[in-house]
This record gives sequence, structure tokens and C-alpha cells, in this order.
Amino acid sequence: AGPAGECEVAVERRRAVGDAFGRTDALERLPMRLRDFCDALASGSELMYLTTQPLPEDADGCPAALASPHVLRLLRRARRLRPALVGRLAPVQLNIWFGRAAEGSTSGLHHDFHDNLYIILRGEKEFRLFSPRCVDLLEPAGADKTRPQLHPNGLITYAPGIRD
Repeated sequence: AGPAGECEVAVERRRAVGDAFGRTDALERLPMRLRDFCDALASGSELMYLTTQPLPEDADGCPAALASPHVLRLLRRARRLRPALVGRLAPVQLNIWFGRAAEGSTSGLHHDFHDNLYIILRGEKEFRLFSPRCVDLLEPAGADKTRPQLHPNGLITYAPGIRD
């Protein structure tokens, strides 16, 4: 396996700096080498964003890999894939999200299905956390298509049968 920069990644692309990311399906993303994506950001481009990558799935539709090839290559010399600070939480999937924004950006109101370890390399990020019990009072991404269901364990789902 070569360096991570040679791996192909699926990149979100927006038309203008004021447009939002997160509007395209993984199949609509622009394929490019990680190296080319990083070069574009280093040159000042604010039009691309690297987000969760599609992973191969097993017969049941579950991810067949812990991470996409570029992430695995970046971590290949890591002594451990579970930092001590996460205790006994078992990683389900490892992802890297990054882009560039001179004037800041927002990911909009949403929730993640899994725990996150957020590391900021430059700049700052503000988080506003809400109890899952507030889902009926808020309008998280996904709620525009169907009414969210709150499960007793705090899990929020948007389609019947998904993650029950």
C-alpha cells in the first residue's frame, strides 16, 4: 500500500463559498486523490469538503471495514486505534472530516449516530448540545423528510426499522 495521498476519496463540492455542504449523496461526490484535495485546500479553495467515505458492506449491510483506505493508511503506524481517553468505547468507524473556511462555516443542526472525538487543527469550533428529548422541538437535518423517532436509549432515527 502506498501513501494515503494516493488514495481516491469522494469529495463534496459546492458551487459558491456561501453554499452549504452536506447536500449531496455519496454517489454524487467528486472522486479525486487525497493529495489533490489537500493541494486544493492549501491553495485556498473553500469549495470542497472531505466527509464520511463510503465503505464496503457485508451481506447484512454493515460496514466491512473500520475505515476507508486513506484513513487506514494514515493510521498504519498508530500504536493503538482506541485512545485511552475513550475508555472502553469500541470504535465502530473511523472518519476524517476537513475543509477550509476563511469566514467560518456551520454543519447545521444534526446528530451523529456514534460518539465522536473532535480534534481541531486550526481555528475554533462551537458546539451546542441538546438532549435527545428535545428532538420534537428542534428541526435536525433529516427531520424535513419524516418525523424523527426517539428511542428509550436516546437514539434518534428517521426511518422505521433503521437502527431499531
